[in-house]
Amino acid sequence: MAKRRKDSGDGFDPIRSLIENNVISHKEITELAKIDYPLFSFRYFRPNSIKKCNNADFFMGFLNRLRELSEKGWSEIRRSRKHEYGLEPIPKFKIKPDLKCVSDLITDDVEKLHVFRVDKENHPFIGLQVGRIFHVIFVEAEFGDIYNHG
Repeated sequence: MAKRRKDSGDGFDPIRSLIENNVISHKEITELAKIDYPLFSFRYFRPNSIKKCNNADFFMGFLNRLRELSEKGWSEIRRSRKHEYGLEPIPKFKIKPDLKCVSDLITDDVEKLHVFRVDKENHPFIGLQVGRIFHVIFVEAEFGDIYNHG
């Protein structure tokens, strides 16, 4: 008799099923659960502020910041101050550019986006964290292009 997959209402446990069917080991599951570092996505990236920026040092600083953040875990980032490696929330209504072009990510129930700092001058990059993935939407090369500071 074939095994019947039970739905979640019947108590089906997909993790246990993967382990029992030798798809993945319990040790591998445990190791995967420890992974905490951020992944960065540019699928929803809008070049509003940086399209007029010709400063190679700015872009190198941004890439370096992404590398540094990628070496830290989300838990360490959350403990860090906002002008170091931390992030801070910003209400989506404070964002100047229209967010309709990213409406499949920034849905009506999303109230806040997240801000990281690009460099020591505190230029921000703005996006949304979903699980381990930080979706970069804007990088602000000129203060005030994306939101008013102050």
